[in-house]
Amino acid sequence: MEETNFASASDSSRKQSSIGASMIMVVIFFLVLASWGGMKWYIKKLDNTFAQGQDHFYDVSKSFQGASVNRIDAFEKRLQLSQVQMKSAEEINSENFLKKLESITLPGVQIKKYEVNIEKRMVAITGLTNSFRYTAEQIAKFRMDPFFKGVTVGDFAKSEAGIITFSFTATF
Repeated sequence: MEETNFASASDSSRKQSSIGASMIMVVIFFLVLASWGGMKWYIKKLDNTFAQGQDHFYDVSKSFQGASVNRIDAFEKRLQLSQVQMKSAEEINSENFLKKLESITLPGVQIKKYEVNIEKRMVAITGLTNSFRYTAEQIAKFRMDPFFKGVTVGDFAKSEAGIITFSFTATF
């Protein structure tokens, strides 16, 4: 009978599997090395692209400096100044002003007195109501209105009858 040497067969299969594992390790190493090199190349390419964009931006921004831009800026300032002067010179139409005042006065509030100073563009208002809530809502409504600016609250007084008198000033 023939003797089979099982030990030598298992040694040869071990050598083949260790060679296969070594080959797999070498392939993985080269794949990792290629990926790393590709990433380094891509980062370098992005850096160069960014540097070119930055240089272009710097060149373009230089064109926005100098005498022509300063003239535009000076013209813009003069235009704003003339608009402010025109606005302050506008005549306040009393009918429109009263309609505006009426439109933002709450139903629970009665305007007792108002004084308008057109030169200072200021209005002083005294009102009556029976609730502090209406007083606060009325003042808030004046503050939210784009026509009135700088609303400053004045005095509050509550009479024995429960009537609240309040006053405030605003510019327009």
